[in-house]
Amino acid sequence: MKKIQKFTENCVKEALRLDYLAGELSATDVARRLNCSEEEALERIGVTELRRTLAYSTEEIEAMYQRNENFNGKRADFDKLRLFQDIKADLTEFLQRCGDVQRLEEIKPNQYEKNAVLFLDMNTLSTLNREETVMLAAIMGKADRMVVSAHTGGCIRLSFCVENVWID
Repeated sequence: MKKIQKFTENCVKEALRLDYLAGELSATDVARRLNCSEEEALERIGVTELRRTLAYSTEEIEAMYQRNENFNGKRADFDKLRLFQDIKADLTEFLQRCGDVQRLEEIKPNQYEKNAVLFLDMNTLSTLNREETVMLAAIMGKADRMVVSAHTGGCIRLSFCVENVWID
């Protein structure tokens, strides 16, 4: 029972952290929900150090935006495309084995996106057996980047990113 409570608390903190970083919640909102001071709330959700490293100038943000918005890939990295297909096949098998998976979605490799992403939506409270845990850990190890986030519809979204699908 304590493990479930601890897991739930961690999920709540992670959801608050992501909402705060996305600008959907203020430090005051987070503090109110955690029933503590703003400084303590940010420390509890682990963003005090991170917040300092995310300070970009207006010019840097504009440059990143233009680089992403004007991207047009010319030559695909076939190893990365194969990796995307491998992860997708593994996630499809995981989806069939695990009853806590709600859906599998994707942003397919296309010339206007540098990266390709697969999204696996799971129940907020999910229990995995040993086989499912080993399988999911192996899939996570293949991805270039992993993001775990709260998602609309009362689920946890696991995002598996294959970066730099395009060479140029």
